[in-house]
Amino acid sequence: MTRRTILAITLITVGSVGLFAAGGRGRAEQTVPETRPEFKPVMPVHDLMIEQERHFNRILELIRDEAVTDRFDKMRHEALALGEMANINGYQDRAHKQPEYRSFAADLERQCIELAELAVAKKIDEAKKLAVRVNGTCNACHKKFDSSP
Repeated sequence: MTRRTILAITLITVGSVGLFAAGGRGRAEQTVPETRPEFKPVMPVHDLMIEQERHFNRILELIRDEAVTDRFDKMRHEALALGEMANINGYQDRAHKQPEYRSFAADLERQCIELAELAVAKKIDEAKKLAVRVNGTCNACHKKFDSSP
C-alpha cells in the first residue's frame, strides 16, 4: 500500500470513530419524555387469542412432560408470555368499553405471573391446579364475550 492509501484509510477511520463518539454522546444527552404515548395493541383480539391458546397449550405440555430439557424455565417463559398477552387484552378497544373484559384480562395476567413463580419453584402439582383456574378464566371470558365486538 502506498503512503497516500494508508493516510486516507487512517483519516476515514479516525473520522468515523469521531462521528460514532459524537453520535453516542448526543443520544446519551437526550431526555425521556415525561409521558408515554397511549399503548395500542398491534394484534387484533382474535389473533391474540390464537397466540394465547398456543402458549397455554405449551404450558400444559410442559406440565405433563417431565422429560423436556429446561422444563421449568420454558414453563416460566410461556406463563409470562401468556400473562403479557393478557395484559395486552386489557388495552383492546373492548376493554375500554367493558370493565368486565378488563377484569378477566387482569385476572388472567395475575394467574400467569403466579404460574411463572410456581415454575421457578418447581411446584408442579400447584401449577397443575392453577392451570385449571387459568383455563376457567379463559372459558368464562369467552362465554361472556365470544364473538362480540
